[in-house]
Amino acid sequence: MSLPPATLQGRSYFGIPSSILRIQLSVLCAAIGMGMVYSVLTLNGKSLGANAWHVGLLLAAFGGVRCLANLPTGIASEYFGRRWTAIGGLVAAAAASFAAAAAHDFATLLASVLVLGFALGIYNTASLGAIVDLGTHETRVRDMAAYQGTFLLGLSLGPALGGAAAAQWGFGGVYALQGLLAIVAMLVLCRAADVAPRQRVKLDLRVLSTIAGPAAMIYGITFARCVTIWVLLPLVASVRFGMDLAMIGVMLTVGCAATLAVLPIVAPLTKLCGRLPVMLGASVLLIAGLALLAADASMMALWLSSLVLGAASGVALPVSMACAADAAPRGQVGVVMGFMRSVIDVAVLTSPLIVGAAVDQPSSGQSWAVAICITILIGAAVVFWTQTPLRPITTTSAT
Repeated sequence: MSLPPATLQGRSYFGIPSSILRIQLSVLCAAIGMGMVYSVLTLNGKSLGANAWHVGLLLAAFGGVRCLANLPTGIASEYFGRRWTAIGGLVAAAAASFAAAAAHDFATLLASVLVLGFALGIYNTASLGAIVDLGTHETRVRDMAAYQGTFLLGLSLGPALGGAAAAQWGFGGVYALQGLLAIVAMLVLCRAADVAPRQRVKLDLRVLSTIAGPAAMIYGITFARCVTIWVLLPLVASVRFGMDLAMIGVMLTVGCAATLAVLPIVAPLTKLCGRLPVMLGASVLLIAGLALLAADASMMALWLSSLVLGAASGVALPVSMACAADAAPRGQVGVVMGFMRSVIDVAVLTSPLIVGAAVDQPSSGQSWAVAICITILIGAAVVFWTQTPLRPITTTSAT
């Protein structure tokens, strides 16, 4: 018989159940390790004699293979529980990290990175499902905002720690440290409450139609942020204003800092105004931030665009994930969270490809790229507004 939510969550600190705090701490450890690995993959590949194409393959393998893990993990976590599925992913991640640390040729490194990416995909999906299970409709926006903030903080700290580790111990030291962080995350997670496997309902992929609105919004937001951070902001800053690389980095950091800064206010703002109005406002701000890029404006407008885009996405992402969690029927939470993570990964992979041809146009490439982003966001907002239920279909709290 399953335990009630209060029993599963244990003590509370600052109004947040201890089990959720433990999961967030494990997420921080895993995200730091992920950021460390991203920071050294390119140079590590080159040090083993890889050419540019092979280095690109290495980066794509680490990011793209996580997409393959999402849906299978969601299904598995419904049968085996979130905690044990997440721990399995961390065990595999630690083993792959130590294998990468010992790699002396590119093929071994590539194989290790493939396993590492897949294992972290398992952990990410299972831990996200655990956050959903241990929360309620009233706390879900807060929990999702905290999850996003923790993940972004870890990814931000990772490159600095990875660079220091590489300077001290070489590339192998970075992977070894990542393996140790995976073990720490696993130990933290071992003491978190698990959610008992639910009543095993028949898998029905038609459940994905219930989250069409949040999924569309997640795709639109992620698409726009990837295009602006990786392509448009650096390109406009360099070509139009002659900004150097150091200042471009600062400008992008301002956007990321804005995302982190707004996360604490997302839950109270949503409680005050409601989810759909907040999402509508965030969509308008995202479109306004993109419009600033298309206008032949001042450098101040460019900085403002980075700030607005970062803050608006910081509001929209956790609310979209909370709406998807609320729409998940009992027994299908893992599938829904796995699908939502897949949507994010697909947006990350497809956004540079879709806008690449537009940006190559010498006279109007940047404007076309912005127009593509705005069109996708408007379409996503319409789908979200028309397809998202105002109230949860059924509670997804642990029972």
